Amino acid sequence: MEWKYFPLVFLILLSIIISISTSLNENQSIDEIVSIYILKYQSKNENLDNNNNKNKNNNNQNNNNINYRNNSNYKNKNINIWVHFNEKFLTNNKIELNYFDISEKSKNRRFYRGNKNKNNNNNYNNNNNNNNNNNNNNNNNNNNNNNNNNNNNNNNNNNNNNNNNNLIKKNNINNNYNININNNFIDESDYPINQKYIDEILRIGNSENNSTIMKERKRSKWLNSVSFSIVINEEMLSPQQSSPDKLKEILQLIVSNQFVERISIVNQLNIPNTKNNQYIETNNNVKKNQQKLQDTNIFNEIKSELIDDESNESNVYNGIDYGKSYSQLSQIGVLEAHKLGYKGNGTTIMVIDTGFLKSHESLLGLKIHGERDFIQHSDNTESGGLKQISHGTFVLSQIGGNKPGKIIGVAPDADYILAKTEIVSEEIPIEEDYLIESIEWGESIGADVVSISLSYTQNYEYWQRDGTSPLSKAIDIATDKGVVVVVASGNDGEIGVGPPGDSRFAITVGAVDNFGDIATFSSYGPTSDGRLKPEVSAKGVLCFGADDSEIDSYRYTSGTSHATPLIAGSVALIIEAHPNWTPIQIKEVLLKTASQSQSPDNFKGFGIINVVSAINDQPSNTIEDDCISNNGLIINNQCICSHNHSLNGITDSCSLKIRCSFVCSFNKGKCSEYDCFRCLNPNEKEESNGREKCQPISDINQENPNLSNISKIKYPLFLIITLIILKIIIQ
Repeated sequence: MEWKYFPLVFLILLSIIISISTSLNENQSIDEIVSIYILKYQSKNENLDNNNNKNKNNNNQNNNNINYRNNSNYKNKNINIWVHFNEKFLTNNKIELNYFDISEKSKNRRFYRGNKNKNNNNNYNNNNNNNNNNNNNNNNNNNNNNNNNNNNNNNNNNNNNNNNNNLIKKNNINNNYNININNNFIDESDYPINQKYIDEILRIGNSENNSTIMKERKRSKWLNSVSFSIVINEEMLSPQQSSPDKLKEILQLIVSNQFVERISIVNQLNIPNTKNNQYIETNNNVKKNQQKLQDTNIFNEIKSELIDDESNESNVYNGIDYGKSYSQLSQIGVLEAHKLGYKGNGTTIMVIDTGFLKSHESLLGLKIHGERDFIQHSDNTESGGLKQISHGTFVLSQIGGNKPGKIIGVAPDADYILAKTEIVSEEIPIEEDYLIESIEWGESIGADVVSISLSYTQNYEYWQRDGTSPLSKAIDIATDKGVVVVVASGNDGEIGVGPPGDSRFAITVGAVDNFGDIATFSSYGPTSDGRLKPEVSAKGVLCFGADDSEIDSYRYTSGTSHATPLIAGSVALIIEAHPNWTPIQIKEVLLKTASQSQSPDNFKGFGIINVVSAINDQPSNTIEDDCISNNGLIINNQCICSHNHSLNGITDSCSLKIRCSFVCSFNKGKCSEYDCFRCLNPNEKEESNGREKCQPISDINQENPNLSNISKIKYPLFLIITLIILKIIIQ
């Protein structure tokens, strides 16, 4: 063979290897889904051998060789899967803008705060700096000339002061549409999923003899994915085929389509850790893990005692009586922000929760921009009874309540979007689908901030909590479109932070008490892929809010649920002051002005926020993609908490704190030998692939890796100087 053909042969062999590898990964995914199906429905601790005899101890038997016929546990049982499609193969890039059903406010937010239009970061940030000096030149559109076919904004020379910052969007929105809209507001994630793909999947899943029935559950155009429910009717199967066999056959047919990228299972509720039994409430023989709502009821016995306290002069600030909400607002600087006139005017906050008692006296003045019940498919989020709407009512009052003398929320002047996605009486996987659907909807009608006091930690093993769940990815896409998403870290303590709090770009919130100490229940990090979570903290112990039992009743309760709306409302105040700051910039100013910004940790993150300090601060004037891609954070133009030590500042200790360690082993995972930040499935086999093994943390503490480059220069230099001195002495 001539050498000139060697590159071609090499490429062919490489393609074959990649194809085989892809096929193996698909089969492994299918086998994993089938195994979960088996474990879900087979009799506890019992298998069936090849003769249909129950075998309680045959744990080593291969699932593929087990005959599951006559096992009644499989009759008409379902499993839910996500089907993730490849590109949408768009044929018409000039679809009318109205087709996308995106509001004017959403288009405007995407233009000013979405990542797609921030190609010139330096000019963009310089413009923001001018905003803070009350002499703002509205030059944002100049930064996008390359993308906008050189169509300039007609208002480039309009000078605006801080009092008009919140009107920038309205004043310029008409002129912005002289631009090529599709290039600036619409990307592939906004296009609908190809209906032919969905039809073909349904055709595969619905057999002619009704042995399998497949139904579409929810679709996400952002993720280009659809969740399906598959029901296998064992009675209609042939005698030679079992339910697991039939499931495997269907899944193999699905992944054989070229338009299918991959499939994954919709995670199910895991058995709660015994540590969380104190959070389980019993009511009418219904047990529900309140962990999901991040709202503990362990303080019930002292609620009524504290609620009877009368308001006093210490709750008054700047002539306004904040009632018992005073302390939770004072701790994070909200009172001072209110004094400066920042109360959320011009911003839109979306609250996603269980439902809301809108008739409560503290919520009567709420400006509702839109609402939707994703459970009942209606436009009323107050349905479902008191038990259903309790949690959401409390959370909403913390952020938007306005009843002087009793409660004032963080952002009482903001507009609100209300979404009901959480079913209190039962725990079912479709709630995550509802949440994804609600985020896409809220973004499309103009949400600036999303507050999510929900967590699905119990649906995922620790090593799965790495920001790759469909829910966490949806939050990252919302952030890319200019929405700031604020999420509760959870009440799981060392169990760790789970979706959606493990999202890469969400602001994840921990809970502290009135003294600033971390709450014992507050979930702490890092994530299983080695990122600092939570990032910030606020009061989450004995928070004050509206009670749904009466329209004028209030109560105290605790949980990271109630720290979250305090942070979300604070974000709205920052947006009111700086309407053009991106989500990354807003996160940065919150982090670097928080109480322990110099020494962040996995418990409180960067600490308790100070919203006034954040408003008066300035974000970095550059955004380093290398830092962000290595899970780092940009603080004061410096990369910290990155997995790449060469990017981190010399004094950065954050990277040491997010290495895989105790939380992984506590949750029965194993730390990777080669990726020092990654927690793995304990059954996963790992190969070096040329990587070096990780140094033990004790060794790293003795020798700071950030000083290694300096050491390489320092010691040779010392040796040279010593030799020169010796030569001088000898002479």
